[in-house]
Amino acid sequence: MVKRLCDASERYEASARVGAAKLPFRARWAVLAAAGIYGDIARQVRAAGDHAWDHRIFVGKGAKAKRVATAFADAWRNKPKLVSREGLWTRA
Repeated sequence: MVKRLCDASERYEASARVGAAKLPFRARWAVLAAAGIYGDIARQVRAAGDHAWDHRIFVGKGAKAKRVATAFADAWRNKPKLVSREGLWTRA
């Protein structure tokens, strides 16, 4: 079940990057930073497998700062890689 949730989170992370392109700069930056940080957590949970429940999974300050800086650059460029949103919940 955890693997399925982590797989779904990757698809929603990619979808968020596409949707963020329509937001104002500051909101776009925030969404991209959050998508990257929470995506990192999901990837760590997947990598830990059954041991993901043995301790708290978190993203350190340095990795968060890097994600925020990367998100700033991505928000500034505003050229997301288009991905299929098929099968994901979207607001019609």
